[in-house]
Amino acid sequence: MSAAESYAPVDRAAVMVALGGDEALFADAVTIFLEDCPGRLTNIRSALDDGDPRAIRASAHALKGAASILAARDLFDAARTIEELGDAGRIVDARQAWSRLSDAAAAVTGALATLDRTPKRPSRTESTPACYDTAMSDVVRESAHVEQL
Repeated sequence: MSAAESYAPVDRAAVMVALGGDEALFADAVTIFLEDCPGRLTNIRSALDDGDPRAIRASAHALKGAASILAARDLFDAARTIEELGDAGRIVDARQAWSRLSDAAAAVTGALATLDRTPKRPSRTESTPACYDTAMSDVVRESAHVEQL
C-alpha cells in the first residue's frame, strides 16, 4: 500500500483505542466536532483578520484540542503552528499559515461527514463503560477551559 493510500485525515484506530472501543462515544465526538469546527475556524479567521495575537492563540488552541481528540494529525499540526505564531505575535506568518489549516480542516470534516455515526451499542445502561462519562466530561471540561482563554 502506498503512503497516499494509507493516509487518512483522522486516525480512527487510534481514537478507538483511546476511547476503549466505544463506538457511541466516537460517534458523539464526531458529531460534536462537525458542529463546532465551522465556528472554531471562523474564530481563528476573525482573530487573524483583527490581528489579535491572544485571540489567534486561544482560538487555534481550541481547534488543536478538538483535532487531538480525533487524532487528526495534520489539522492538529496546522492549528499548533498558528497557535505558536499567535503566541509569538507573528501575525503575518499566522495569516500565511491559514490555508494549510483551512485545507486540513476541510479534509477532516469531509472524511468525518461520510462516516456512519449510528451508535453501535444499546441505550445507556449499567453496561455503559465508565470511560464514556469520564471522556465526555473531559471533552466538555476542555471546551469550557478553552473558551475561557
